[in-house]
Amino acid sequence: MLCVAADNHVVVFINGKEVLRNDEWKKPDVVEVTKEIRAGENLIGARAQNDSSFAGFIGKLDVTFADKTTQTIVTDSSWLPSDKEASGWEKTGFVATGWTKPASLGKLGAAPWGDVVTNAFVKAPEPARRP
Repeated sequence: MLCVAADNHVVVFINGKEVLRNDEWKKPDVVEVTKEIRAGENLIGARAQNDSSFAGFIGKLDVTFADKTTQTIVTDSSWLPSDKEASGWEKTGFVATGWTKPASLGKLGAAPWGDVVTNAFVKAPEPARRP
């Protein structure tokens, strides 16, 4: 399960495929992404946009493997942001040359956002699109 929110807008990709959109930072979305995760290297990418003032992005991915072991991946200062979009940034194999670590404005619960994750809800899967 993937839980994400951004102040103010975010589109999230896993291995190049869009998996979530959120335009309300006070109400994070939760979506099942198991079918997008594969053995080996995976890439989670997010395109976020801030409308004014402070910007924020938070995400958490909980993965349960076939042997029932689990792994949790959270956004932290190891994620690399950029203010310019580069070709292929949302796909595995991308090298983030020149991208720098983000500034952390605090842990989950810090002002001005508070603990927005408590407001998260599961987003119903969208119907399949016709080609």
